[in-house]
Amino acid sequence: MSIGNPPNETCCAKVYQLLMIPNRQNIVQALESYMEKTGTKLAKISRDSKVSYDTIRDVYRGKSLSMRAEDWEKLKYVILDNEASVPLLGQVPAGKPLDCIEEIKPEKNIVYPSAMPDWFALRVAGESMNLVARHGSFIIVNPHNKNATELDGKFIVANVNNEFTFKRLRLNPPRLEPVSSIPHETIYLQSEQECEIVGHVVGQVDDLSEG
Repeated sequence: MSIGNPPNETCCAKVYQLLMIPNRQNIVQALESYMEKTGTKLAKISRDSKVSYDTIRDVYRGKSLSMRAEDWEKLKYVILDNEASVPLLGQVPAGKPLDCIEEIKPEKNIVYPSAMPDWFALRVAGESMNLVARHGSFIIVNPHNKNATELDGKFIVANVNNEFTFKRLRLNPPRLEPVSSIPHETIYLQSEQECEIVGHVVGQVDDLSEG
């Protein structure tokens, strides 16, 4: 292992932007679900959301892989169910990997408007990702996106030799990076190590009860 250089505080906004914009597959899934449920066409979605028709059409047809954060913020309030939620399944370390994801009694769901079926939430334990998700907050995990090439540079929950952790994936060289305001270790993945991607971290929700 090697000590990774923590990012400067000024990168925090870019980090949040990376986290909060879904990929094209999820945007298209949300659009198709909304259009099927309401019978609405792309043109009306554009008018209602005040996002340009070309922007929405290009993502829908695959000409563009995503959209600007400000466009997604406007679009999601039209096409997503604002009451959608995901189950809180456990706690994951944002620090040194632990032997397992600590299970939490499923006492509540976490409201997350852009949630898709089968997504789940984990409570963050530790400060190694505090520029993305502070200790005690919740991360939203998409367990269906496990393609390492697609997730290079994105945030994931990983199982390294049967120990779980929440980090940013980098492939060259293969490593799991902290994104923190204080120094934490980068996990360099050796050839003999087994690393399974549990899921792509697609969002973050603060627990306001934690103060």
